[in-house]
Amino acid sequence: MATLKQVLIAVAAAAVGVLAGPLSADPTATTIIGAPKPAVTEISKPLEGKELEDFLAGWPYTPEGSIDITNTTLATELTKFNKAHNNGTALTKRSGGCNQGECPDFFAAFDLYAQHIVSFVNGQAVNYWFYWGRWNDCGQCGEVPTSSDGCFDFTSCGRPQSICVDTGHSRSHRIWKDNGDKSCYRNQRDYLLPACPPIAASDISHPVEQVACNW
Repeated sequence: MATLKQVLIAVAAAAVGVLAGPLSADPTATTIIGAPKPAVTEISKPLEGKELEDFLAGWPYTPEGSIDITNTTLATELTKFNKAHNNGTALTKRSGGCNQGECPDFFAAFDLYAQHIVSFVNGQAVNYWFYWGRWNDCGQCGEVPTSSDGCFDFTSCGRPQSICVDTGHSRSHRIWKDNGDKSCYRNQRDYLLPACPPIAASDISHPVEQVACNW
């Protein structure tokens, strides 16, 4: 079996090769930039009932012998590349388990969006998780990469804020740093079924009601 170092080198070489290739000459191609996007109102349809039970029974899907590259620079670069080369349908439909935009789903003010990626390099499976903290504030949306701890900082309309989403305890809090105000929420975690390899699973944790702060 290939060592982790060998696999990472192979994946990196493949990624660099793709990145070095010519971009599409399609004049209708959409350029993705990092500026905040206007708020959108699309909403995903989460898995429910028997469909959810069947999905969770095999979740997360990880091939035997797969190497986890979560929290590596390579995982970050591969994710950036995938997001920058979404197809036209993904760019117009900002919902579902495949490609979401910078706006939180389920009409939430913020959320934690997670994707599980599974890919193969020369027959060797690699997988990783990637997380985004997203917000919808002042009529604009934004996102920042984060980790499984679900905490992220951002500034909206001149107000610096800090949000933490605790998926393990279905809770979150939001702090406005300019005046110290803090709000706490009960969260819900919804699972989405992607049909777009290399994405193997997607889930979103979002607030559903405000509660008293106890953490």
